[in-house]
Amino acid sequence: PGSYPSSYSSSYPGSHPGSHPGSYPGSHFPQERDRLDEILAEIELGKTELIDPKTAAKVGKGAGAEVVLLGSYSVVEGTLALDARLVDVQSSKVLEGATASGAVADFVTVEKDLVEALIAELDVTLDGRTRRTLYSNVPTEDWEAFTAFSRARARASEGELEEARKAFEEALAK
Repeated sequence: PGSYPSSYSSSYPGSHPGSHPGSYPGSHFPQERDRLDEILAEIELGKTELIDPKTAAKVGKGAGAEVVLLGSYSVVEGTLALDARLVDVQSSKVLEGATASGAVADFVTVEKDLVEALIAELDVTLDGRTRRTLYSNVPTEDWEAFTAFSRARARASEGELEEARKAFEEALAK
């Protein structure tokens, strides 16, 4: 298992590789990655893979957010399971949550299913442009390239530049 906040920080709507926060009008987006990394370092979370709602609320509060999005994933016997939770930073209460699962080979579909489930839980209606952006924004459909890229980003944020370089090269080779 892994955790989006540390290993896949671009799990927030509109922050997938290649997208823009402006694609989701009226939404509030997390502060820039550098600021979040500073906050994580301040509360000594850089060494852990799992972040509980209370810790996420502390990070979000430090970043000036009202709500944070937490997520996790697991892969068991070729099945990918994803979950997402919106946590209030003041109370650490989980406000909404959603799950999705499917074959690892269909991880893009599983991720989109999770987003759709979370949107349904929030009772949000997306306009046509936003919905097209959501479905057209697919950086890769290769699970191995995706995990190598995620690993590279994590190593880079930890200052392990040689390991990051190797993982980026692995992702590009897929």
